[in-house]
Amino acid sequence: MFEIQTSRSVFVWSLRASLWMPRTNRKRRHLTVTKKLDVVKQHLRDGTSVYILAKKYGVQGNQVLRWVRDHEKLKAAVARSPGLSSAHTGRAVARSDVEAQVLEYFEYLREHDVAISTMMLVLKARNIEPDFHGGKTKARTSWVYQFLRRNKLSIRRPTREGQKLSSTLATTRNDFVASVCESFLPFGTLEGLDWDHVVNMDERRSTLSQTFTPLSPAEAPRRCPCVPARQTTRVSPHAWP
Repeated sequence: MFEIQTSRSVFVWSLRASLWMPRTNRKRRHLTVTKKLDVVKQHLRDGTSVYILAKKYGVQGNQVLRWVRDHEKLKAAVARSPGLSSAHTGRAVARSDVEAQVLEYFEYLREHDVAISTMMLVLKARNIEPDFHGGKTKARTSWVYQFLRRNKLSIRRPTREGQKLSSTLATTRNDFVASVCESFLPFGTLEGLDWDHVVNMDERRSTLSQTFTPLSPAEAPRRCPCVPARQTTRVSPHAWP
């Protein structure tokens, strides 16, 4: 008698499990919180059964029940970010005060057209908190990329073509080109040069002065003006015409 009751209870349990968890050959689907909230609304507003909704969206019935239970969390998640795949916010940030200062530092650099690297952000965090993440390099490296994802930031690689200059960089470039023109153009050494190809790589203005050295006929068989130039300030040599 005990064996019969046990087998019957197992049969009833398997039958209930099959009702709540419909079998499907489709791959597991990952729904956004917006779609999950829509499924919950269909169940609460229209009275659609959990079984039908689970079969329609290719999920398990107990998943739909969890969505109904977490109805308010889903609404908050949709208001925060409709494209999330889960209503859970995840583990809380350990040092939110440090992240807030690093974020302010990032926005300041971006506003002033300064190239940013992950190492700069890590050094800023260490400057604020010397024992940040226990002083472990791997932990800080993992943190900086999570920091960028959490705040939806990106570190753009500097480009040379197709980049729109800011007003500050455009003014610096124009001042540099004007100084070059003022120094050399009257002497004819830069005639026909495309000024769009003149770049001051270190973005600092350099004052140039001319010194004239007479050349002997043997040294200068061709009759062309030669104007040697001497730099009075040190600039970066990385420039190209």
